[in-house]
Amino acid sequence: MLHSINLLRTLSCYAIAIFHIRAFVHSHSDTVHLTFSAAPGFHLFLAISGFILVYITRPDDTPLNFMMKRTVRIVPLYWAATTLTLLLALARPWLFHEADTSLSSIVSSYLFLPHYDLGGDIQPILFVGWTLGYIMLFYLLFSLSLFVPERVQVPAAILMTIGVIAGAQLLPAGPYREFYGNPILLEFAMGCIMVRQCHSNTCPVGVCTQDPRLRAMFDGSPEKVIQLMDFLAEDVRRILAKLGVSSLEEVIGRTELLRQ
Repeated sequence: MLHSINLLRTLSCYAIAIFHIRAFVHSHSDTVHLTFSAAPGFHLFLAISGFILVYITRPDDTPLNFMMKRTVRIVPLYWAATTLTLLLALARPWLFHEADTSLSSIVSSYLFLPHYDLGGDIQPILFVGWTLGYIMLFYLLFSLSLFVPERVQVPAAILMTIGVIAGAQLLPAGPYREFYGNPILLEFAMGCIMVRQCHSNTCPVGVCTQDPRLRAMFDGSPEKVIQLMDFLAEDVRRILAKLGVSSLEEVIGRTELLRQ
C-alpha cells in the first residue's frame, strides 16, 4: 500500500512543478498563456503527506528525533536553492522581478516565515518555497503531538492545527493572518485521519482494510485502471492529431503551438 501512496505523492509533486512553471511563465510573458493547471496537485500532496507522516512514525520516535529527520531532508537543500535564487535576484533583478531582497525578507525566507513579496503575494525569495512553509509548520505541530500518548497523537495534532487556524484570525490583517489562517492546513489533518482509519481496519470505502465486509464496498479493479489510461492516451492522440503531429516528441519546445 505504501508504495502506491508514494507513487501518488510523486505524481502530485510533478503536478506542483507544473503549477509553479505555469505561474513563472505567466509572470514573465504577456503573450504566452498556458491553459493547463495542476493546482489540485498541491492539495493532494498535503493530504498524502499527512497520511505518510502518521504511517511511518514509530512508537519510539521522540519529538526532537522526528523533527531532526525531517529538517535534514528539507532545510539544507532549500537554503542552498534560496541562496542561489538570492544571488540571481541581485545580479539579474529582471529574472525575479517580484523578489524582495530586503534583510527582513531574506531572514523570513530562510526561516519559513510568511511575508509579502514586491507583487503583494505571500512568497519567499525562492517563490516555490511558500509550500514548504505549510509543510514545516505541520511537521512542527505533529512533533509536538509526540509528547502525548500514541492513541491521542493524531487528535492532538488535528486540534493544534485547528488552533493555529483559529488563532490566526485574531491577528491583525497581514501575512501571518493570511498564511496561518488558511484552512488548507486541514488537508494535512485529513490525511492523518485517513491513516487512522487504515490502522483501525475501518476504512469505509474498503481500500485499506482486511475486513471482508468493508472490502466488498470497493468495486475497483486493475481493468478499470487500464481503461482510464486508455482513455487518457486516446485524448492525447486526439489533441496531437489536431496539432498535426504524431508524437509528443514533436511538440517539445514548440511554443508557437500554445494557445494565445
